[in-house]
Amino acid sequence: MAETLTYVTIWNWHCRLFDWSRHEILSYNELASPSDKNDGIIDITVSYDVTWQKRGHTSLYGISIVVDNLTDLVIDYDILSKYCSECTTARRDLGEHNVNFSIWHKTHSPEYSESYVGSSNVMEVKAAEIL
Repeated sequence: MAETLTYVTIWNWHCRLFDWSRHEILSYNELASPSDKNDGIIDITVSYDVTWQKRGHTSLYGISIVVDNLTDLVIDYDILSKYCSECTTARRDLGEHNVNFSIWHKTHSPEYSESYVGSSNVMEVKAAEIL
């Protein structure tokens, strides 16, 4: 029976692939310089880049990626968002200054998908600081 493609299934594949990528990088670097094992910090060269939802400095989403230069595998990434679709819908349906919106927003806070406040120009720098 074929596995149903759900968000959870795809997320689990993603996590396994990401864990494999990190494991391969660590294994490769242990062979290259075994002395790094003592302090848990490995000396590697990486590239950093950001891709945007749209061109220019008006994007609501930015995905930042750190790649190991020797293996070309992704080491880490982060997604910054200036937009939460649930909040926009609730603001429209309930009204931003409505008491019901305030109550809903407090319960929604743990699942809040807006992870960045500021200009899109600075989003790349903030993502680099996080990573």
